[in-house]
Amino acid sequence: DGLPPMALSLEAPDRGLMKQKPRKSTEGLVSRRMLIASLGLGALIAVQSLGVLSWALEEGMPLPKIQTLIFTLVVISLMFNAFNWRSDKMSVFSLGVFSNRSLIYAVLSTVLLQLAAIYTPILQTAFRTVPLSLSDWGMIIPLASTTLIAMEITKYLEWRSHR
Repeated sequence: DGLPPMALSLEAPDRGLMKQKPRKSTEGLVSRRMLIASLGLGALIAVQSLGVLSWALEEGMPLPKIQTLIFTLVVISLMFNAFNWRSDKMSVFSLGVFSNRSLIYAVLSTVLLQLAAIYTPILQTAFRTVPLSLSDWGMIIPLASTTLIAMEITKYLEWRSHR
């Protein structure tokens, strides 16, 4: 999770930033809204991870497979979440999904490292991972994308309420 935050530091400021009212002097660097959003998204990832754990245990999956599923779910969720923080108010789609190339490269690099940890024998040993199937990815990607979807819905509802 180290590369995406560095890439976010290269994000251009929000359009119209200078037209916004200044923050209250009592408000810290991390606003109450940002803290609630972070805790909410963290809770979402935790609940999903527990759901995958429960399902995998019911299916009788071996522990290394369960660990790999949850490890990968968390990593991919965080990669989707990185796009949320490009702007705390504007949708990633209005900003342009590919407009921050540094973030794209950071996310791709992290995903490639995750794939290496799952599919490279020496890294499988180091990380105690096992290969995942296409059906596993078919579960992980939609679940992980909900971090982006939830924040996009939140931003839309806030935008609508301020109109």
